[in-house]
Amino acid sequence: LFLSPTWRVWLFFGGILCLLTIFSTSVAEWEQMRDNVNLIREKNTYDGLRSSFQNPFSTIDPLGQFLNYLYAATRLSLPVFWGGSVKDLLFVAYIFFLTLSIKRAISSKFPDQRVVACLMLGTILTLLFFEPDVGSFARHSCTLFPYLSI
Repeated sequence: LFLSPTWRVWLFFGGILCLLTIFSTSVAEWEQMRDNVNLIREKNTYDGLRSSFQNPFSTIDPLGQFLNYLYAATRLSLPVFWGGSVKDLLFVAYIFFLTLSIKRAISSKFPDQRVVACLMLGTILTLLFFEPDVGSFARHSCTLFPYLSI
């Protein structure tokens, strides 16, 4: 695309909002899964409660779904602001490393690296819909390690 970086960001978030509007019912079910898992964990006192969270906005309307997605992205990618432990700080460093790797691969002149960057980005963006806590997000994002060798 020959757009400025600012327009790319607006286009990205606008695209997500459009998709949420079109697939509103499906997205509501996906976001509700996180809440259901965490409610069951709270009742049965499973591990992972330290970093689990509920969606703060309504899952019915597209704007609430978009805000829930942004909240989940922030909560899962920057857990140091909610937990404050050394593990959380190390995980933020890991996410920063992944972000730099994706940015470097996207701006590469080699098409293979751009494809890998798209796969990594797609994996992370998908995980943000479903993961109920930071530990699950960390475990499932480890599948990105093989991509880093390319």
